[in-house]
Amino acid sequence: MPEDQAEVSVSSPPGGSAGRGWAQAATVVRWVVVAVFVGAGSAKLLGMPSMVSLFQAVGVGQWLRYAVGICELTGAVLLAMRRTVLPATFLLSGLLIGAAATEMVVLRRLPLKSSATLLGVLIVAVSSLRLRTREDNR
Repeated sequence: MPEDQAEVSVSSPPGGSAGRGWAQAATVVRWVVVAVFVGAGSAKLLGMPSMVSLFQAVGVGQWLRYAVGICELTGAVLLAMRRTVLPATFLLSGLLIGAAATEMVVLRRLPLKSSATLLGVLIVAVSSLRLRTREDNR
């Protein structure tokens, strides 16, 4: 057998293992964020005492707690579906920017300690990983 026939080169398909790795990472991070927003939205809608007192401290009224809870659950549902990941990241990012602004202006505390900051970072990660997997599949 000639030596050049002994070597077999296997090329990976476009979006091969690296693309699958990014897709899997995006899926895991996405589902973690979905779970967090389902929990946070449910806590607001169910009237958990910590949520009621937080929105009392904001001073706008409990209607805002319901509105934010509905937006969080809506964002979680949109984030759970692949086709609506990017619109969900915009909705949830807007919510988190509003939460951070409220903490700084109304509650007079830095949002660095809040979960809003961590969730904001995770949402940016979800959308960038989603965009990266789309580019790898092209």
